[in-house]
Amino acid sequence: MQRIFLVSHLKRSGGHAVTNWLQESEKDSVFFNNDIPVQPVLMGSASLPDKPPSFEDWTRRKPPDAARAIARAGTLFVSVEDFGLDVSPFEHPAIVLIIILRDPENLFASRIRKASSTSLKAYDYHDPAILGRAVLLWKEHARVVLGLAHCPLPHIGVFYDAWLIGETYREALAKVLGLSTLQRPSGQMTSEGGGSSFADRTVDASSLRRRSDLLDEQESDVLRRIMSDPEMRELSAQTATAVTRLVSGGEARSTRRP
Repeated sequence: MQRIFLVSHLKRSGGHAVTNWLQESEKDSVFFNNDIPVQPVLMGSASLPDKPPSFEDWTRRKPPDAARAIARAGTLFVSVEDFGLDVSPFEHPAIVLIIILRDPENLFASRIRKASSTSLKAYDYHDPAILGRAVLLWKEHARVVLGLAHCPLPHIGVFYDAWLIGETYREALAKVLGLSTLQRPSGQMTSEGGGSSFADRTVDASSLRRRSDLLDEQESDVLRRIMSDPEMRELSAQTATAVTRLVSGGEARSTRRP
């Protein structure tokens, strides 16, 4: 039976690095990145359907080579970026949701910095509605990953910061996900969605440096406003505690064994 993983993450969350690792660790797999582009939705030129298509219809809409790859693969990874956890490219009863969560201070510092070099609307911190949307999305993802909110889909939370530096945590994730091999993070970063605003396309512990130190005064003020929110501070603290525990103990949990 084919396994289907929907990977949901915010832009600048380390999602591309993690999904590359997932695909490299599962040899009989195929990966579709950023399957629902958020840019047209934010610009008002596209909208999400009231109901996702069936898996069969979604597959039929792919180019012939892609459709054949889907049919042959034992495992399918499909990612979406900057959407709520109720958004999926298709309906399928076997979907397991993977939610990638990054420390919010570094995440938003990276997004704020990226705004200076891209026209992608998702990074527009000058638009209060867009910035507020990103904050709400991070909180939604964090509540589910931390076990503070319900998610109807079986799901696995991946703490990016722990995944990056914790080998035992990666081993635990690979076991929970049932990956066929365990690969070290390769350092390969996709250029889709803008690449990395700070690193030289290398996946290493430098990703954990305080990105806020690299912001100018105006950018720092935006980040301070985001992090001054009481709920954000609390969720951030709980995320940091979880990362420390996971790096030390390496545990990983799923709401259902894939």
